[in-house]
Amino acid sequence: MSSLYRIPGWPALLAALACVLTGPLAAQPFVVDESTPAHGTAGVPLSSTVRFEFTDAVDQTSDLNTVVAFFPRQALTFSRVDLIPDTPERDCPSLPAGQTCPSVIQYTVQHEPDNDYTWLVYAPTTPQGKAMSAPYVLRYTTAGTIGTIEVSGSVGTAAAKTGATPEPAELARLVERLEAEGFGPVAARPTADEEAPYTLVLLVRSFSLLEATWSVQAATVLAGLEGAYTLDYVREGTYWPLAVRYADTARREIVALGFYDPDGNGDPDPLDVTADAPTGVTLSMTPFLLASAQDRLALARDAAAARAPDQRLIGLQAGNGARPAGTAYTWTYDFYAPSLDERTIVTVDPLSVTVRTRAATADVAALSPIPDSFLDSPDALTRLLQSGGEAFLEPYRPENISTVMQAGPLYTGDLGYSAWRVQLIASTSTQVRVFEGFVNMTSGTVSLVANTPAPESPTAATLAAPYPNPARTSVTIPFTLQHAAPVSVTVYDALGRRVATPLPPTLQPPGPHEVHWAPSALPAGLYLVRLSTGERVLTRPLRLLR
Repeated sequence: MSSLYRIPGWPALLAALACVLTGPLAAQPFVVDESTPAHGTAGVPLSSTVRFEFTDAVDQTSDLNTVVAFFPRQALTFSRVDLIPDTPERDCPSLPAGQTCPSVIQYTVQHEPDNDYTWLVYAPTTPQGKAMSAPYVLRYTTAGTIGTIEVSGSVGTAAAKTGATPEPAELARLVERLEAEGFGPVAARPTADEEAPYTLVLLVRSFSLLEATWSVQAATVLAGLEGAYTLDYVREGTYWPLAVRYADTARREIVALGFYDPDGNGDPDPLDVTADAPTGVTLSMTPFLLASAQDRLALARDAAAARAPDQRLIGLQAGNGARPAGTAYTWTYDFYAPSLDERTIVTVDPLSVTVRTRAATADVAALSPIPDSFLDSPDALTRLLQSGGEAFLEPYRPENISTVMQAGPLYTGDLGYSAWRVQLIASTSTQVRVFEGFVNMTSGTVSLVANTPAPESPTAATLAAPYPNPARTSVTIPFTLQHAAPVSVTVYDALGRRVATPLPPTLQPPGPHEVHWAPSALPAGLYLVRLSTGERVLTRPLRLLR
């Protein structure tokens, strides 16, 4: 199988014909000409150089950490990345003759044994800003043999519902409600790169809304918003096919998510890949929208009222990393119902509305409710930015910044009024700094907390026992943070080998958390679950049964 132009709809013949018809310079395609290892290589050494040679110069101001996507991320360790010329004598179409042509991106990496790897090259540009003529996919493995199955299908927009359509699942109801309230379809949201939108197609081991937990087993990239795709060198197994569209090539914000839904119930379904190559695997895109606290509140109130009519909102918080605009993919609302004397916790995300209940304590029952009309999350964040937050953030890169937003007496304590607790968090390789303030939910008045590094404390994080234990097909790993911190959860076998990473390193807000993990690929035995926060490491034993 050739290593060149593996993306459907871009045969090499088309590029050659374009050069003949319109001239060598005007029609010169900007693509990956060759890669090392070659597409489909097995037995790649653990310590290797991954190299992409382009047909033209690559812009030297490019962020080489984001112009290429690679999977699985947690199974690659980078020691260096270089942008170098192919040969000193080579000229590039976009540069004057004799000028050095930096046309090779080279990564020096450490792999893990028996892993399949995918690299997607689609974001580099020439010095003049010309985008790639076609993306490039590289698949290889450190195992002795590589998968032989090809999975193919198409990506498209979810079809409009008709009167004969079955009752939609929670995903469909959520999307319909959001669009009815004025969100509009994702097509109305411009991407940062209008000339070259791309859609990533992934096969993951298990589905989760938390992107950091995706265990990507195969991937490709589609040039455009819809069309056909092919995934090469796939092994037999059960996967969740996903299509992901990002706001920009840095892949910091998902704007649409597509999944496999053959039964049409609005929920993601797995795909069993066998020796008979699956074809016609259709992925329908759904808006994956950022929202403010007020945007999702009506859905949360409806869900809580279905359990008891006297629900009082006592707390709310953003999840999945609130963005600096005061919006988030997920919002969690905490209600108290006096008639039941219990808490109703409603989580609303772009794909579902989930409800949990918890016994109420006396202090919770005494909390005053949040006002019905309160300052929305973007407005609260703006007030904090205007009170010194902008100056605090100025020295940091956008990817090093996150925001934690919580509101109501459940999270802010007894201030005598309902308030937003907003934390601007800047992470570097040496420390985490926090700019924090309370914003009155009625008046918008800001009260600042001292700007200090995140405190170190022996009780800053706790790791509860995983459950069920012993487990077979699914495990929940609960932990709690006193303050925002970079967190990872890894699993080791009895020989001390890392066998899984249920939660790759990600910045998590304070409060309780749960990581859901499917250990179906591991044999029975005793394992160790390890939580690392950068300040300390906590472990818990886990036994798997088969």
